[in-house]
Parts: sequence; C-alpha cells; structure tokens
Amino acid sequence: MATLQELAELVGGTLIGEPSTEIQQALPIQDCNGSSITLIDSKKNLERFESSSAAAAVVTEVLETSRPQIQVSDLHEAFRTIVLHFRTPCATVAHQIISSEARIADSAKLGVNTTVGPGAEIGDEVTIGPNCVIHPGVHIMAQCEIGDDCEIYPGCVLYPQTRIHDRVILHAQVVLGSDGFGYSQKDGKHIKSSQLGWVEIQDDVEIGANSCVDRGAYGPTVIGEGTKLDNLVQIGHNCHIGKYNLLCAQVGIAGSTSTGDYVVMAGQAGVTDHVHIGDQAVIGAQSGVASNLDGKKIYFGSPAIRRKAKLKEVILVGRLEETNQELKQLRAKTEALQNQIAALLGEDLENAETKAA
Repeated sequence: MATLQELAELVGGTLIGEPSTEIQQALPIQDCNGSSITLIDSKKNLERFESSSAAAAVVTEVLETSRPQIQVSDLHEAFRTIVLHFRTPCATVAHQIISSEARIADSAKLGVNTTVGPGAEIGDEVTIGPNCVIHPGVHIMAQCEIGDDCEIYPGCVLYPQTRIHDRVILHAQVVLGSDGFGYSQKDGKHIKSSQLGWVEIQDDVEIGANSCVDRGAYGPTVIGEGTKLDNLVQIGHNCHIGKYNLLCAQVGIAGSTSTGDYVVMAGQAGVTDHVHIGDQAVIGAQSGVASNLDGKKIYFGSPAIRRKAKLKEVILVGRLEETNQELKQLRAKTEALQNQIAALLGEDLENAETKAA
C-alpha cells in the first residue's frame, strides 16, 4: 500500500488531489477497483475514467475531473515504476546458484554470477558469459556461445554451435539451430540437404515462446540487433533478419530471405524463400509476400501489394454486387433499345415496300 503523495514522489510527478489517498494496486482501467490507480493517455478517455472504479490516474495532460491525478512527462515509464512498486518480480532461480540437479560438461565455461537451474543441461565446450540466467530444463548443446546478461527460460533448446550475443532473452520452448526444411528428390525419395551452418542471435534480441530459428545450410541464419520476435514465429534456414525488426505472432519466413532494418510484419504474415524486404517496410496481417518489396512502404494482401492498390481492390470487390445490378439494368435497357430500333426499322421497310407497290 502507498499514498498518492508517496507515488507522486516515487515517479517525480505533480499530484493533483488528496495526498493521503491510499492505493493498493496499479492496473489497466478495465481491471481497476476502488483502491487502484490507472493510466489515462488521452483526454478522450475522461468519460471512461469517470465511469470506472479507479481511485486515481497517472496522466500527461490534466483531466477535468474531481478524482486525483499524478501528472508526469513519461506516462508509461512512470506507470511501470508504480506497477513494480506494488509487484516486485520474483526470481524463478535463486541468484548466483548452480543447481546440483543441472548437468554441466567439464569443458563448459560459465561466467561470474551466472545461474543455472535444476534439470538444465550444458554440453561440451559451451561458453556462457557473466550475469546470465539459465532456467530449469534448458538444453544447451555442444559448442554454443552465449554472451553477457542473457536470460533463457524453461524448455529452450540450443542446438550445437548456436551463437548468442549480449542481453538476449529467449522465452519458454524456443528452439534455435534445428535443421532447415531442405530436401532434394532422388529416385522418388526426399533426400535431406546439408544443414551444416549455425544460428547467430545479435545483441538485445528477444524471442517469444515456441518460436524456432533454423540453422543455415552452410553458414549462419542471423537475427539482427534489437529485433523482437513474438510467440510462434518461424525463421527458415539461411535467413538474414535485419536490425530492430518486429515480427508478430505466427509470422513465417521461408529460407534464404532477408530483411532490412526496422521492418514490421503483422500476425500470420508469410514470406516466400529467396526474397528481400527493404528497410522500414510494413507487412499487414495475413499477407503473403511472393517477391521483393521496396522499403518505406506498407503492403497488404496475398500476394502482398502496396496499401493504396489493395484498398482500391477491396473497395472494388465490395461494389461487385452493386456493379452487377447496374450491369443487368444496362443490359435490359440496351435490349429494349435494340427492340425499339428493330421495330422502327421494320416499319420503315414496310412503308417503303408499300410506296414501291
């Protein structure tokens, strides 16, 4: 529990309202009760705030309300600080402990302050930097390299020779370095192609739960610095993903594809093999990329095309029924006109024949 005055001092904000108001929790507005503080990011949400049970709000713009507010310059950083004040994260693995139930090869090297949980397996010639947390049940196979300050959650598997740089986070059940999906057909059978490369994860990458990155055929599959992968993302062999990409849930990228920096792919977007997507391109949800795409543009659809062209296509498809009805009416009018013309021509011909007689 904390008073609003204490919370305002905690985040360096300006308090508007009763300083002694007691707060027990910080929650999104839809989850608030009478002892909660929430965040309001726009004056447009004033009505929603006043109809909620929230006792107070963190804001950047002062609201016209009788309820207490804490005004700050950085809304989300301040609210994060308040949330952490009430909900201090619990370490799953005790700090600086190597579990007796972990299996660590004699040739493996672990940095200072690195923690290894029970059931973890660390193979031959593995190197792990300082201040890492290897959670229970992680399997790190031979000759993997892990940098400083990394956290690898339960159930992750790193195949041999996987290379992870610094400050990487791997969420539960991530698999790095499994064989790529490559086969050639010989004598009616699918023969496995060479999968002799590795996976390289650069600094500050975060990979969501149950995602997979396949090893290269001969060289690396690379995930660039600062890139974030959501849950259930698949990266094929030989791909080179650029820096600071955002790949949302269920994105699938086929082998030997590359992306520039700051590319965004929305949920369930799919990319064929051997294409390049330029810097700052945005791929809409469920889009299918079948060819190279220029950077700094927004694409939708399958095959993915420029947003403007796709919106025009959607509008035209939406008007098909109306257009079809108009076409039927035009056909009926045309047929009526043709009948009238034919009748007139028939009368003229009959009159001409009468005069000739």
